[in-house]
Amino acid sequence: MTQFVTLLVVVAVGVAVTIQAQVMGILEQKIGVFDNIVMTYAGGGLLILAIALLRTVLAGYSWNNYGLLPGYAIVPGICGLVIVGGISYCVSRVGLLATFSLSLAIQFFLGSLLDSYGIGLDPRPMTLSRYLGVGLVLAGAILFMKK
Repeated sequence: MTQFVTLLVVVAVGVAVTIQAQVMGILEQKIGVFDNIVMTYAGGGLLILAIALLRTVLAGYSWNNYGLLPGYAIVPGICGLVIVGGISYCVSRVGLLATFSLSLAIQFFLGSLLDSYGIGLDPRPMTLSRYLGVGLVLAGAILFMKK
């Protein structure tokens, strides 16, 4: 059951990322990259703040937990700015497929390096099949970038 739920979440993420990227590409042409980032983060920020407040009221969650986070906890938010801004900029110029394929190829390559060394997590050594998989993704990205 857990694997099925995980699969559903992955599918939902894939759909959400695609819809988000398409809408950001459209908005980038109308309002520009910066305002697009502001709108994306404002919308998401308001929603998660409302959820956090409900969680505090209904479940007694303590806001003090945020003070216990390490300094690097802000890194994903900063990376998110690059992701949202980059997708917004690229989709309107080269399209969804080219943007996603190159971005994913880079993620696969960097992910394989991070997995190999396990930086902060258990290492997952690279195997021949993993190297071939990353190579095929990179080759596919190159093909998708051609017009």
